[in-house]
Amino acid sequence: MWWYFIVIILTFLCDALLCQINERMVGTSSNSCENLAQIGIHEKECNTHSPGIMSTMEGIKIGGAKGHIEEVVHDPIFIALHDSFRWKMIPNCTGRYTCRDHKLVSQLTPIKLLEAAGIDSFTVIKLRHYYVTFDTEIRKDPIHVIPFAVNGSTGLISYVKYHDDGDAVSYVHTLNAPSGFQRKLDAINVILSDEFLVNEHDGGR
Repeated sequence: MWWYFIVIILTFLCDALLCQINERMVGTSSNSCENLAQIGIHEKECNTHSPGIMSTMEGIKIGGAKGHIEEVVHDPIFIALHDSFRWKMIPNCTGRYTCRDHKLVSQLTPIKLLEAAGIDSFTVIKLRHYYVTFDTEIRKDPIHVIPFAVNGSTGLISYVKYHDDGDAVSYVHTLNAPSGFQRKLDAINVILSDEFLVNEHDGGR
C-alpha cells in the first residue's frame, strides 16, 4: 500500500506546481482587469480569453480570417492591450483591430488607455508618442501614434474626433499588429519624424 500513498503525494505536488504556473501566466491579465474595473469594465467582461485567439508560450496567434493573415505577436504591450479589451478585426485590413468597448474607452487618451491595460508608468514614459495632423479635406481627423516594439512593428493608432462644440473630444483606438501597423502609416503617408513627437508638457493632447 505504500506505493499508493506515494502516487497520491506526487499527484498533489504536480497539481500545486501547475497551479503556480497558471497563476504566473495569468497574473498580468488579472492586474489589467482590476485597472479596467475603474473605468467600468468588470472582470467577467475582461478579454483574457478572446474567441479565435490562441495563446502560446512565444506570444499570441491572431488573424486567419476576414482578410487577415495569420501571425504571432510577441510584443508584451500589444498583448496586454489585446487581452484587456475586446477587439474586432477590421475586415480586409490585415493586422488592424478596432475596439469593441468603444463607448467605455472613447474618452480615454492613448496614454490613459495604456494605463488602463495595466502597463506601468515607467514603460509608458519610455514609449515614443506622436501626434499627427492633416491639412487635407479628405483626411481631417488628427491621429496619435504610439509604436510598441523596439523595431516599431506594432503599435496604437488613435483617431481624434472633435465634436460640434469644438471642445468635446473622443478617440477611436485601433490596435495594430506587424502586418498592419507600418502598412497603415504608409497608406496615409505618415512618416514618424521627431517633429510630431509629443513631449511631457503637451499632456497627451
